[in-house]
Amino acid sequence: MRSYKSGLSGAAVVLALTVCVGAQSPSPGTWTIVPQNGGDLGLKFSLGWTLGTHEGQASRVTGSMQAQTEPLAIVRGEFRVPIAAMSTGSTTRDCHMREALGINYQGSRFPGDHVCVNDQVPATGPDSVVFPDIVIGVRGLNQPAQASSLRLAGTQPVNVQVSLSMSIHGVTRDVIAPLRLQLIAPDTVQAQTEFDLKLADFAIVVVMPRLMKVDDHIKVKLHLLLRKS
Repeated sequence: MRSYKSGLSGAAVVLALTVCVGAQSPSPGTWTIVPQNGGDLGLKFSLGWTLGTHEGQASRVTGSMQAQTEPLAIVRGEFRVPIAAMSTGSTTRDCHMREALGINYQGSRFPGDHVCVNDQVPATGPDSVVFPDIVIGVRGLNQPAQASSLRLAGTQPVNVQVSLSMSIHGVTRDVIAPLRLQLIAPDTVQAQTEFDLKLADFAIVVVMPRLMKVDDHIKVKLHLLLRKS
């Protein structure tokens, strides 16, 4: 009987510890992008060229990620930016941008010639858009062990590094980017990151007039609000 009671006691201790640890380590939840209402939210980009800088933004970014705030952890996520939602303020330039980002050059007349008609890429055929979205995969924090001691609480921002995968024009590359997180409501997080990409890494060709050229580096800024669902 003594050993039976001892076994029960040990089981009770293990159960109590399990419950306690579970209470202190909540599982990650789903945080979904809040639809943008203009302003600074969304994706912005800038690309230098011979006479200055082209700047643009995306009016729509969708997606979610699995994360928790205490202790800070990001498991995975995916954000999508339709190239049709990207604008530089010029319909002609926007169409040329969609040519460069969306068309599979093999079999197309582009980049030998522009294929836009009335500032629209053909809807079908070899000159149509094959890659309609830029896909940003969130693979987790770059230093999860260090981040495990961080808490996203109050209004104090937290700066970390995040591992991303960028899929553009049918090519995927890994990117390590700085990420600034701030809890602005109990169920809402503001996320901001900024990084550079090389057009050549994604086999992107930008067709310019003679004597004009664009930089190979493009600067990307992402400013999102994510709400826990």
